[in-house]
Amino acid sequence: LALAQGTGRLIRSHDDRGVVAVLDRRLATARYRNVLLEAMPPLRRVVDGDVAREFLARAVARG
Repeated sequence: LALAQGTGRLIRSHDDRGVVAVLDRRLATARYRNVLLEAMPPLRRVVDGDVAREFLARAVARG
């Protein structure tokens, strides 16, 4: 659950923005997947890297 804790440190307030990238494909099939996802704060989840890149580009442009 260190991933959930780290995410909580990244996103501390409603105005904070960030990307948590889990690149380990085992998460998709791991027995503990649902436990991990339920421990995470509310997030928009995407699997398309282009969507994440667009989000980051907009966030950087906003400053």
